[in-house]
Amino acid sequence: MRKGLVSREAVTHKGKKTYILRYTDTTRAPIVIHVDLNPVIEIPCFTCRNIGKCGMGGYYDPTKCSLLTRYLLQVLSQRRYVSRELKV
Repeated sequence: MRKGLVSREAVTHKGKKTYILRYTDTTRAPIVIHVDLNPVIEIPCFTCRNIGKCGMGGYYDPTKCSLLTRYLLQVLSQRRYVSRELKV
């Protein structure tokens, strides 16, 4: 109703008021959503060849991964640098 996909028609059936819901075939403009994957692609897990074997307590453990640790430290240091610039 609000989006124009369903129309409501009031009718009386056996003395009781009710509604018939009908699908409204209206042509609507396509919805375009822009998704930026660049920040996600930088995470080393998405390019790791051992992603299928990685898991907590396994041979490939994210808590012991040097690539992930290095990436997280880099992101953390960038955020601290940005927050220091904002405070000044």
